[in-house]
Amino acid sequence: MVEGDLWAWIYLDLDKSGDPIRCYIGENNMPSPETRSKVCRSFVANWKSAPLMKDGKAVAGTTRRHFTIMGRRHEKLFEEARKRWLAAHPTESAECYEDG
Repeated sequence: MVEGDLWAWIYLDLDKSGDPIRCYIGENNMPSPETRSKVCRSFVANWKSAPLMKDGKAVAGTTRRHFTIMGRRHEKLFEEARKRWLAAHPTESAECYEDG
């Protein structure tokens, strides 16, 4: 994590198949309720987990994940590191690592 990043602990209630059915935001530094809501809605709509197991059987339960939105400083550091890595690995194709 880098100064300027937004982050949150995400708690997800999962059904027996590992699909999220509810999302809760734990400790976080996201000032906007709208951002927190969008993060939870995205997890419930798009996230998938292997089923939680207990005594060899799939069970419903809760899991926790750490979520980060990179700030501008983090994005700049990431791009600089990417350029250095590609320069050190000339046989790799930069097209494979394009963001678009």
